[in-house]
Amino acid sequence: MKWILGAAACVGLSASVLPTAAQQSAIDTCALATAAELQAITHQPVQGPKPQAAGICAWQIAGRFAITIQYNETGRAGFDNAKSLTSGAKPVAGIGDAAFVFVSVAGFDVVHVVKRDRYLTITYQGGANAADRLQATEAIAAKVADKL
Repeated sequence: MKWILGAAACVGLSASVLPTAAQQSAIDTCALATAAELQAITHQPVQGPKPQAAGICAWQIAGRFAITIQYNETGRAGFDNAKSLTSGAKPVAGIGDAAFVFVSVAGFDVVHVVKRDRYLTITYQGGANAADRLQATEAIAAKVADKL
């Protein structure tokens, strides 16, 4: 369910539809990337970070939530489960201990990454085209994984 919330924020829903955080996440996802780093990767003006629910942080591009980083407390088991359930999951080499990407026909990409039993999803909606978006999503995921 947490992934759905992160994706909902990414596709432009108001932050007010997201639940408030009942408890703090084990990882401060807002500290895993800066607006300047994300701007350098996406080549677009980025605003944020804006904490969402526990474990979710979002950044805006053109006034919409376009980038989210979400910590999933399920660790490696959750990563493996998500991979087995994600239709069209494609492995991504060189990010964390393991990573895969889901490319949505709705115009966003999600990289799932696990490193030292810490499982994150990085969602990006934007880019000039699908190839640019995928390249940016993977670059964001790599930068985030390096900070874990």
